[in-house]
Amino acid sequence: MRLVLLALALTAEAVCIGLAGRFGDFTQAGHALRFVPLMLGAGVCFGCAIAVFPPGVARSLPWVVWAPCILFRLIALPMALGDDLWRYLWEGRVQLAGHNPYLLSPAAPELTPLRDADWARINHAESPAIYPPLAELVFAALACVSATPLFFKCVFTLADLLVVGVLFKLVRGPERHRDVASYAWNPAVVYAFAGGGHFDSLMLLALMAAVWALAQGAGAPPPRRDELGAGAPLLLASTVGLGVAVAFKIVPIFLLPVWAFALGRRWWLSGMAVVIPALLTLSFGGPAIVLRPLLAFAEVTRFNDLVWGFLEQATMANPLGRNWPFTLALSVTVAVIAWKMRDDWPRAVLWVLGALLLLSPVLHPWYATWILPVAVWRRQPAWTVLSITALGGFLLWETTPWWTAWQPNLLTRAMVAAPPLFAWVIAKRMIAKVPTSAR
Repeated sequence: MRLVLLALALTAEAVCIGLAGRFGDFTQAGHALRFVPLMLGAGVCFGCAIAVFPPGVARSLPWVVWAPCILFRLIALPMALGDDLWRYLWEGRVQLAGHNPYLLSPAAPELTPLRDADWARINHAESPAIYPPLAELVFAALACVSATPLFFKCVFTLADLLVVGVLFKLVRGPERHRDVASYAWNPAVVYAFAGGGHFDSLMLLALMAAVWALAQGAGAPPPRRDELGAGAPLLLASTVGLGVAVAFKIVPIFLLPVWAFALGRRWWLSGMAVVIPALLTLSFGGPAIVLRPLLAFAEVTRFNDLVWGFLEQATMANPLGRNWPFTLALSVTVAVIAWKMRDDWPRAVLWVLGALLLLSPVLHPWYATWILPVAVWRRQPAWTVLSITALGGFLLWETTPWWTAWQPNLLTRAMVAAPPLFAWVIAKRMIAKVPTSAR
């Protein structure tokens, strides 16, 4: 009976994703207002599928996890792109033409000969590249093979599938397949990479590989003073993975103190997380050139932030008009988390990534995927709920009687934050009812 219910829930999810794909172009009036309810419906079907997941079935039938995982992504591939992907394509072509994307914005007159019919789709055309150097190098490499949206999407989707593979290596216990399915079948993940075509899956793959290597290496016997210890190669690999993740997306740099504490006497290995992205900037002129556009953009950009948005609506708007106070508060919070949880690095990773989402001045819907693999590993379902409700942020692409486009208010923030908060409270109460001896 559970298999029948599972098949029905997964079929309904696939239908919702397919129908949502018809409204994925948010530049068209009314599309976002149709897309979000359909994706939320897919989220409900996904939740039902996880709830009825038959215990033990996937151990003998692993395709029960993999088949829907792949099917959902194939359904989403034809979906209209998120506007970020047009910039990835552009910056790849710019590099192939011999220009530095960190020095020339898409609006620069020097790049006029490269403009085509899709040039107008690029967001923030007045800003040079803001992505870290490895991301830019990958854009160029992909454009060298095929500067088409579908090819870029396929690569990002492949990286996403590899994250699922890493989770199978990382997650343990009798509910292992169900836990992995709670990432693999998540419609927010399906949209982010196969649908919208965001490259964050590359960062997630490097980060989760780093987490797996740290988990393996941290279990080795501690070294004596005159040696690195048996786990040193894996620990080095973990810091390399963290460095690669930072070179794709800057946000994992906040995990550096967690890695340093986890490495103990070998804390200095964590320096690779800084050395790798720094070395990669040299091909673009060095760290100063690469970081300048990112810092300028990050200092003023805000969208759908949760904690700061709620605080400002309850008190007053940020009088400075800059984001550096938020970044400072986030940095202090991360330092406190890393110190307080220095003896439990997996928990610290989850809390730091959670702080990034809650205290960031920007929360685009696909950002919620950053924490999902770790949340699945640590069995924290509230973050999965957030990933679904965060899709409601796409409603802000439209103006309605209840909100103005690109201007989140108390209602839109509550739609994102209230359901995961409720899920977190329920989960805490359920854990409290479990006898200590059974935990």
